[in-house]
Amino acid sequence: MEPNFAKVRVCDCKDNNKCDKSLDPDVEEIITKSRDPEELKHYWLEFYNKAGTPTRNRFERYIELNTKAAQLNNFTSRAELWLAEYEDETFEQQLEDIFEDIKTLYHQLHGYVRYRLKQCDDVVSKTLYRKK
Repeated sequence: MEPNFAKVRVCDCKDNNKCDKSLDPDVEEIITKSRDPEELKHYWLEFYNKAGTPTRNRFERYIELNTKAAQLNNFTSRAELWLAEYEDETFEQQLEDIFEDIKTLYHQLHGYVRYRLKQCDDVVSKTLYRKK
C-alpha cells in the first residue's frame, strides 16, 4: 500500500494537463499553505481518488489478516496481540496515565482542528461523507 502513495501523481488545480504533483513534498506543501477551499478540495479529491480508493480493498484485507493472525494466537484482536509483545504488565495502565496527562491538550487541539475545518467550508468532511 505504501508504494502506491509514493508513486501517485495528481493534476495541478489550475492546469489539469499538468499531472506531476507528488504527495511529498508538493501536495503536502500546498495543503499546509493554501487557504483556498476550492484548491484544498481539488487536491484532497485528487489524492483520495488516485491513492486512497485503489488501496481500500488491500487495506481491508490487511485488517482481516491481522485479526485472523491474532485469533490464531489466542488473542481477540491485533491490538491485544501488539500489547502482548511488551513485557511490562503495566504497559496499558502507563498508556492510560499518559493519555490522562495530555487529555486537556488533546481536547484543545481537537477543538481547534474542528474550528479550522469549519472555516474551510468543511471540505474534508463533505468529501468523506459523500464517499461513504
